[in-house]
Amino acid sequence: MKNIPLDELIPKLQTPEERELVLALGYQVISSSARVTEEPMINDEEARAYQKLLELLNLPEARVKELEATVDAQLQKSEGLVKSMSRQLGQFFREVSQ
Repeated sequence: MKNIPLDELIPKLQTPEERELVLALGYQVISSSARVTEEPMINDEEARAYQKLLELLNLPEARVKELEATVDAQLQKSEGLVKSMSRQLGQFFREVSQ
């Protein structure tokens, strides 16, 4: 495994849909749970990494808020992180292959 910086990976995304998927998956990961019960759901380190991701993806603020709201709704429905991510990835690949 390599630890490749976001600065190198994000420019390789070719479509807005890919950027949106990366944003949604990143937000799901940081919103899924705290590492310890005393910690907020999104800790400072995660918040900083997410802000950097937002800057690099350069998506419209309204779209970011929409994607975050969708993720929040999914997590509140107790769909579960893995199931939600799997469903979104499946949907993305179906759309791309059409």
